[in-house]
Amino acid sequence: MRCRILLIQVAVISKVSIEFRKSLLLDSIKRLHIYNNQLFTELSVGAILLALLSNMLRINMMIRFVTAAVAALFSLSTLAQDTTSTDFNSWRISVDSLSLDSNKTIQEGLADSTTGIGLGLDFRKGLIVGGFGMYAGSIDDENGFSQAVEDQFGNQSVADSTTSVLSFYGEAGASYLVAGLAYLEIVGGFQSLSITRSISNCSDCDSEDMDLSGGVYVKPRVRVPFGEKFMGSLSLMSYLSGDIKSAFALGFEGRF
Repeated sequence: MRCRILLIQVAVISKVSIEFRKSLLLDSIKRLHIYNNQLFTELSVGAILLALLSNMLRINMMIRFVTAAVAALFSLSTLAQDTTSTDFNSWRISVDSLSLDSNKTIQEGLADSTTGIGLGLDFRKGLIVGGFGMYAGSIDDENGFSQAVEDQFGNQSVADSTTSVLSFYGEAGASYLVAGLAYLEIVGGFQSLSITRSISNCSDCDSEDMDLSGGVYVKPRVRVPFGEKFMGSLSLMSYLSGDIKSAFALGFEGRF
């Protein structure tokens, strides 16, 4: 009898233990489900916040881009207005250096560069700039010659030849005044070129014209005003035709 009662108690305890475990398991599953739901909700909210932040950053960048574009357009408009009130005429004297086609200069026995003085007159009207001028210089010559000469008093001597460079040009282009500090210009033009080997100060001596020609060029130029009357300038020329390859000029200018 006691054994039967003991077996019944053990069975009851086992059943209660199983039910308790089932209850704990169900409770754990419910808690895990609730936790997953909360985690999913938090992750979803986080993703939404990140998306909103990204969109805000994009909108901010777009606003900055639009603002910069509007500012640039406004600056260009202001620049155009400023340039229309700064018309002038000017004279210019400059130190010029020309680089020549070495294939041609070797045939003539000449150096491939020449340095001299430039003189010019320029104008500026609104955004338009133009001018004309000349260049005169000398060039090293290995094929010079000598010739017997006689002066006006009958004195005879031997004179050596010199080689001179003479050039004329005309140009026109666009000019922009930047912040009232400097003119930035881009111009195009044509420049002639004449190189002659001759005896200086001799009317009937021999002379030779070198077979080199000028051509069309494009020239960026910067002008910096010094007060109301004077300017300094730097020009760089690139030639599209002819036997001049490139050139630069450092100038001093006066307004009138």
